[in-house]
Parts: sequence; C-alpha cells; structure tokens
Amino acid sequence: MRHGWCGRPRVYRYRMLPQKGNSQQHIDEIEEQAKSVATCAYEASNTQWGREMGVKYGCPVEDVITGLAIQCRGWASVYFNPQRKAFLGLAPTTLAQTLLQDRRFGEGNFSILLSRYCSVLFGHGKIELPLQLGYCIYGLWAPSSLPTLYYVIVRSLGLRASLCSRRW
Repeated sequence: MRHGWCGRPRVYRYRMLPQKGNSQQHIDEIEEQAKSVATCAYEASNTQWGREMGVKYGCPVEDVITGLAIQCRGWASVYFNPQRKAFLGLAPTTLAQTLLQDRRFGEGNFSILLSRYCSVLFGHGKIELPLQLGYCIYGLWAPSSLPTLYYVIVRSLGLRASLCSRRW
C-alpha cells in the first residue's frame, strides 16, 4: 500500500560532520552539493525518480507535461484531501502579477498544444479520449481569448456608433 501512495522507500546516506578541523570548508562543500542537487539537471538523469518518472522541464507549465507523461505511462489520478493542508503555494496579489501569470500560463499551454506533447497526439492509444480532450482545453486557453476579445470589442464599438449617430 505504501508504494501506491508514497512511492518506493528512499535510501538515505548520511555523512557525519567532522568534529575537528576547518568547518567552514566543510560547510562550503555541503552548500555546493546542495546546489547541484537542487538543479533540474540533477533530477533528470542522476536519480531513480528522474530516470523512471522524468519530470519534464523546459516549459513554463512543466506540471501539465509531466502529468500527461505519467498518465500515459499508466498512472491514475486520485483526489486526495488530507485534513492537514500541505503545499498551499502563493497566489498573485496584484493585477500586474495576475496578468503576468495568466500570460505565462497561456503561452506555456499553447506551446504544449503545438509541441510533440500535444495531448491528442502524445496520448493517442495511451489514455482515454475524454482525458486527452481535458488536456486540450488547457492548450486552447490562449487562442480561445481571441473570439472573446472580438465579441467584446465589436459590441462596444457597435454600441458607441449607435449612440454617436443619435446626436441628442
């Protein structure tokens, strides 16, 4: 059961801190090791998780590509709502931050739609059609704004033209 919820058990290798000697040099060494582990390149090829699961980097919305890839490998999505909340994250607090995040999401999702990770092509025969179309909604999020903008602008201009032609 543990493998289904949490994955395989990890093997931790601890190295004892030296009791005597230059501790600053050892701290610098640990900091360099931590930096190398924190990079995306380390996870992609140097860990079992990176080789087996393969988190897809290089896209602003890498979580969408990674989710699609692991579902195509046979993993199933499960709704899990624990009592103690975790990974709450941060939301944008200003309009500028919100617009920047929406632009990033729109560009990233649209680039997925145009790449080899398009859910209809990449997931064909691996996942069900409704799930493929669910991923397509994200990819079509940015282009769907064009008809909305057209509708808003044309109606506004039409209303303005009809009000200006009446001349009180």
